[in-house]
Amino acid sequence: MSDFIPMPQAGRFHGRGGNRNHRNHSRGRGRGGRGGRGGRGGRGRGGRGRGRGRSYGNVDVSFDKIEEIGEPSTDSISIAVEGCCHGELDRIYERIEDHQKKTGQRIDLLICCGDFQSHRNAGDFLSSSIPPKYRRLGTFPRYYAEEKKAPILTLFIGGNHEASQPLRELYLGGWVAPNIYYLGAAGVVRYGGLRIGGISGIYKSHDFKMGQYESPPYDRSTLRSVYHVRNVDVYRMKCLQDSEERLDVMVSHDWPLGIYQHGNANELLRKKPFFRQEVEQNELGSPANQDILFTIKPKRWFSAHLHVKFEAIVVHGREAKTSNESETAELVPSQVAQKDLANNNAEVAQKIDEESAVAEEETTFHGLESNKNCNGPDLTELMTKFLALDKCLPRRQYLSVIHIPVGTHSGEAQFEYDPEWLAIVRKTNHLTCKEKRPVSVPSQPIEVSVEDAKWVRERIVEHNGSLRIPTNFSRTVPIYSHPMFQGRCRPFPAMGNPQTDTLLSILDLEHFITVPFDSSSLLDGNIEDENEIEIDDISDNENGAQDENEIEIDDMSEENGGEAAIPPVEGKKDPTTDEKETKIGNEPSIGNTKDVAEDENEIALPHQEEDDCSGHTGSGPVVKKVRYGE
Repeated sequence: MSDFIPMPQAGRFHGRGGNRNHRNHSRGRGRGGRGGRGGRGGRGRGGRGRGRGRSYGNVDVSFDKIEEIGEPSTDSISIAVEGCCHGELDRIYERIEDHQKKTGQRIDLLICCGDFQSHRNAGDFLSSSIPPKYRRLGTFPRYYAEEKKAPILTLFIGGNHEASQPLRELYLGGWVAPNIYYLGAAGVVRYGGLRIGGISGIYKSHDFKMGQYESPPYDRSTLRSVYHVRNVDVYRMKCLQDSEERLDVMVSHDWPLGIYQHGNANELLRKKPFFRQEVEQNELGSPANQDILFTIKPKRWFSAHLHVKFEAIVVHGREAKTSNESETAELVPSQVAQKDLANNNAEVAQKIDEESAVAEEETTFHGLESNKNCNGPDLTELMTKFLALDKCLPRRQYLSVIHIPVGTHSGEAQFEYDPEWLAIVRKTNHLTCKEKRPVSVPSQPIEVSVEDAKWVRERIVEHNGSLRIPTNFSRTVPIYSHPMFQGRCRPFPAMGNPQTDTLLSILDLEHFITVPFDSSSLLDGNIEDENEIEIDDISDNENGAQDENEIEIDDMSEENGGEAAIPPVEGKKDPTTDEKETKIGNEPSIGNTKDVAEDENEIALPHQEEDDCSGHTGSGPVVKKVRYGE
């Protein structure tokens, strides 16, 4: 089961007349006494009673069937797509391995859509916008320490809850552990005949046009801005619009703005009613990703961030239609409703909503091919199939398997560089800015000639022998169990990564975001900086207000129209009740892990359930926020 590494802190909180509670790992509803500080010991009448809760410690993953999209065959590649990871690598790999055993099918590749949390040790929390009570190292440190190896080739992009410093050092992409590859701030790679692109981070308008000025040690402001998407990276992606070969897969953390208009928006609002205001104001999603979507028109797009599964089809163009075909005839009922909502036509939208409830019972929704009865149009060069997934929790829809036809597939595919993408990086290098000032990008895509891509191809082949991305992972900082991570911790100085050095050398580029790697930097645990920082010292800004892109509560209570509370798996012990504390620096015992200690001054808020790493910025009467360290 999951081999979880906690932070070197622990704490327990008691409800008056109820059982012990750990809010991060167990949620209970029922008769059990009033919850004490930091816990919901149960709402309502005292005494021991039934409690329905949610446990995401050691649970049986076999009960939860993974959705399959498409049909497996000898000429297809099988990709497992995962939503928000939040450090739960072991659980994800366990589910995939269980699926492979049950189906007899081999999964070739895992793609994670952000909030991966590749924290190598406790020091990486000094470059993370994660409040103290949510700081858990998860299981990734064992993969970084090479105590474990990912059983399946893994690709991920960054979200808004990442270890930003090691990812910034791999700005152009690279291995964060053996068999686990980060796609970079923006990037494109090839795999088994597929062309896969992605962009990391989330959109914030006030940072979008700024230079990438952040550098370690990060302060309270740059901890947030470092993961905000920049226009230079978006522009580079848009330069693929004239490519002869469309992307087979595009990955982002944010949803593209307005994507709900192309799917069953009514079902989305039923699951997440507090999205309604943003949907009505057409503010749900990233305008930068929307720009990429309609510019390069990838065949498939995967996202996460909003912690809900959602499917859509975007039609970029149509065959010639007859004169008696209306525009609304091409849309499913929920799309018509959202079109009117976007025009602020509340009266018409209400009428269509009422009609849609009936029409959707009689109409097959044109969703992804997972709908066996879907009679919608086949995938063509004019369509994008969108899939968003939930975060890694029991009985959440956070994992799907997609079988993509590619022709003959040997099963030995590896990541390869994309010469055209690297040619774009070379020709846009002058747009990169490390100053805190606005940066302008051209209105038209930069021209990348056949000769430009050929030069890159020849340089890579000359250096590596092929286009294959070398498996050149190497550790640059001490592993999680090093004594330097006990107690107070110094911030890591600006450092580089030898993988970035090698790629820049091949492309004949200077360091523009990163710095050259110093082999004598930190592997021995010595840091020259005398300024020790308590990890908790950078958790909030000066006035105690949290960043609106931080962790926000999803109200999951049934009375608010959310998803029903999930009962614990029978026969499985909740590890949060284990009395044995495990600290960094000691060999953790499998299954005997504890949650991070919570702030003793925090007051439990009644009638709400925590969704610990949403990052959703929505507003509405149902959403409630907690200020961390309050």
